[in-house]
Amino acid sequence: MLDYRKALQDRVDGRKELMRETAALAKELEAEKAKDPASAKVKELEEKQRQLAERHLQQRAETQRLVAERVKREAKAIEDRKAREAGTGAK
Repeated sequence: MLDYRKALQDRVDGRKELMRETAALAKELEAEKAKDPASAKVKELEEKQRQLAERHLQQRAETQRLVAERVKREAKAIEDRKAREAGTGAK
């Protein structure tokens, strides 16, 4: 249980960091676009923004996988317990 909670908290912390990076980058990109929308710096920042968006999607997918695995384990444990209880009650 603690490992799961730690893994989830690590994901939350990672998401918060990504959001901070994204916000800072958006601010920088806006300032650069105001100077020269077609500059090389704008293109570089847009690429970084794309990469951050991709990291965000990957992180979200990893979190969904983690939660889905936990739900499956919990469901199996419940089924196993019900099966044991049904077997015990039948004796």
